[in-house]
Amino acid sequence: MKFYLVLNLEKINIIQNLLLAKVDWFGGKGMNSIKTKLISFLGLLIGGICIGLSIVSFVNSTNALKLNIGKTLPKIAEQTGNSIQARIEGELNSLETIAARDDITDPNNSWENKKGVLLDEVKRINCIRMGIADKNGDMKNSDGTSANVKDREYFQKAISGKSTVIEPMVSKTADKNITMGYAVPIKNNDEIVGVLLEAIDGYTLSGITDQVKFGQTGLAFIINKTGTIISNPNRDLVTQMYNGIDEAKNDTQLQGLAVLEKKMIAGETGLGEYKYQGADKFVGYAPVSGTTWSVGIAISKNEILSELNSLQISVMVSSVVFILIGFCIIY
Repeated sequence: MKFYLVLNLEKINIIQNLLLAKVDWFGGKGMNSIKTKLISFLGLLIGGICIGLSIVSFVNSTNALKLNIGKTLPKIAEQTGNSIQARIEGELNSLETIAARDDITDPNNSWENKKGVLLDEVKRINCIRMGIADKNGDMKNSDGTSANVKDREYFQKAISGKSTVIEPMVSKTADKNITMGYAVPIKNNDEIVGVLLEAIDGYTLSGITDQVKFGQTGLAFIINKTGTIISNPNRDLVTQMYNGIDEAKNDTQLQGLAVLEKKMIAGETGLGEYKYQGADKFVGYAPVSGTTWSVGIAISKNEILSELNSLQISVMVSSVVFILIGFCIIY
């Protein structure tokens, strides 16, 4: 009987020890090992998912923003081009009206009489001067100056019957002013007998493009068919007749600008990127109908992408919060 009781007590002790060992494994070192592995594995998984979603969100937002800019900037460039075209057509129509006056078309009317008419018109429309060129290109101006413009492109177009705009150019006078203007044919009984010319301030175009506002760094500019700037908020570039295509031959950093301007002078419409004076820029461009010009709307790339900064911060904060919540749940 005693032997039986001793044997049973030994069995109970063995079972007790086994149970205690199991409790120690699950609640002690064993449990800690599983907890560490779960936190490490699932923590990395949650962190990887959050980071992956953050990257995808940021990339998609960047692409969507660029796509929106790709539609907006060229559209603004088109609208600016249309505004400039309307302004030019209005000036040409006004000058054609003056050219159709009998005292201008009459070949028998003396120059002195015509000069008086031109002086009155100069005051009325507030231009620099007006002049009349005969079929040989000999031009007399209202300010008393004269020149031969037979070889000028604008004269050749006007004498052939096409009213045209004279793009900004540096005058040959000592002051080297920038002037532009308009030229229209003078007809007498449907026969072209000369050309009426009007000279205005060469920064007039810049005044028009200055009114275009886009963001904090946005600006508008115009280049002619050779890539020379004829309108820009920086008047020095207009005065210097700055040409990005020519400058790129000596400055490799302007290669992007040169490629872009070649597309502009080809009459294309679109969006491009270039670097100028160390700053990356987006530019939308479109041709100005009725001319050989192209207008561009440029804005700093940093200003556009800065809108993503708040998104980037919010995504990072959200990722950290979700990772911490995941750790807590796993723990």
